[in-house]
Amino acid sequence: MHQVGRLPTGALLQERDVCSEGVEVSDINQVKLRGRAGGDAEVKTLPNATLVTVRIATGESYTDRSGSKVDRTDWHLVACWGKVAEQATGIRKGDVVTVEGQLRTRSYDKGGEKRYVTEVVAKSVVVDAQDRQPQVERDDAPPIGEDDIPF
Repeated sequence: MHQVGRLPTGALLQERDVCSEGVEVSDINQVKLRGRAGGDAEVKTLPNATLVTVRIATGESYTDRSGSKVDRTDWHLVACWGKVAEQATGIRKGDVVTVEGQLRTRSYDKGGEKRYVTEVVAKSVVVDAQDRQPQVERDDAPPIGEDDIPF
């Protein structure tokens, strides 16, 4: 009988996930990003907490089938709470930032229409102080409007 959630012998695993055949692996929701801030961190004071949001750009380059170089930039919304929010308040546009956290998708209502947003809820944020000036020009981050994402 095949058991869902078990890995075959020889599977590549992180040491804390499985140490021998037959040990079940729990779900993993881990994100690690290193990229440039698309704008200054935005601080929102809520009734019971402070929220800091920032958009992080990550990029890659590849060669397509025709031999042309293609540059791709992905934008990630990062939400920081508590002590992580305190660390993130100093993030400025162009800063190189490393973020570790979890992906979360949540819904909200805007004008009677249900909308969804996927964000990285940060568990740690590190700004590379040695590289505060942008080395690579990137498109500006799409704006985060007050009306777009309610908190």
